[in-house]
Amino acid sequence: MNGKPKTLYHGTQKQIKDGVIHPMPAHRNNMKTEVTAVFATSDFVHAKNYACMRLIASGWKSPATSDTLYIQRLNPDISGKKAYVYELDSTGFEQDVDGSYYSLADKPIKKETTIDVMQEIQEGRIKVYVLKPGLECPPDRGDIWAELVKNKDNFELYKPNINMSMEEKIKSIMVQMHTMFHDAIGPRTRPEYMKEYGISDRNWHFSLSAEDIIKDKIPANVVGCTGRAQLFCKLAADKGIKSFVVCTAKYADWKATHDGKANHMNGHQIIAVEIDGKKRVFDPGRKELVFIDTELKSGEFIDAIGNGKKDYIVTAVVPGDEFAKMNTYQQLSNLYSSGDMNNSDFTIRPQKINIFNNVKRLVINRFKNIINRLVHGRENK
Repeated sequence: MNGKPKTLYHGTQKQIKDGVIHPMPAHRNNMKTEVTAVFATSDFVHAKNYACMRLIASGWKSPATSDTLYIQRLNPDISGKKAYVYELDSTGFEQDVDGSYYSLADKPIKKETTIDVMQEIQEGRIKVYVLKPGLECPPDRGDIWAELVKNKDNFELYKPNINMSMEEKIKSIMVQMHTMFHDAIGPRTRPEYMKEYGISDRNWHFSLSAEDIIKDKIPANVVGCTGRAQLFCKLAADKGIKSFVVCTAKYADWKATHDGKANHMNGHQIIAVEIDGKKRVFDPGRKELVFIDTELKSGEFIDAIGNGKKDYIVTAVVPGDEFAKMNTYQQLSNLYSSGDMNNSDFTIRPQKINIFNNVKRLVINRFKNIINRLVHGRENK
């Protein structure tokens, strides 16, 4: 079939554990009889909202637009509910009259996306309008419901408690960011992306702003950790949250460059946000929010990439709006060497590893105790 997309999406309220979506009885839009099939859509957002709708509403429900839902009643407990969107290969699907797709055979799942339903509402990605008290519609009177939906004044916007903790806000921004990358366009690796779009400058991705990433829908692995940090800071700022980019350099590369044995440093950009008076550090590129153990001191060794090794050193902590001015590899390299975007000197001083400092303190304390005992012993004679 001409124009059929390569990927389709199936939204549901049930998590599928065996990796396969099996045909289920349903009605096709151009048939009054039941058909057993797997149904899907080419629109990820439509699949997501369809899956969420069943968890949000009871009684009559009507999706008005891709992000708006009119319902008769709210389900009693939405909080904590999860919906699921499954990515499928479109091979074997036929198109229905309404533009959706169906397949009569089992379809293997390529990818699963978990959706927090309440978070979708709190973040405004789904607007839920509930029928006002005093208005009713019997379960067998679709004609009455159709008339009620025509007048928006019959409904009121559902406003859940949005007093989210900072951790919850961070998680919601990460979900928003990952959704953007999920819907990105083009090859998922940087070399393939640059080849397809005729980009030859190997440092091109350092020039990307958050606005570029959003506008051009550039994939996560193409923009790298620097682009992900740029995007997180932009989304956080849009919600009034001040964030910082924590620049870390891989120590082996840093030392080789410092000693003149190399001329390029690899690093990893992560994020810091103040929570309860303390900057907490995390990698927005990870699927889950995991805080990294660090005191955020210059030259401190930390586990920046989650490999269980403290093999990166903290070189700079830059406010998000300042980091947005960084647009060349040289500026980033300067942040690795000096902590200053405009200074290429190696002024960072890697700290001694903690075990050395602990032993050092222990020896000094014991030496002081010996001296004190000797002094007090002489005074007592």
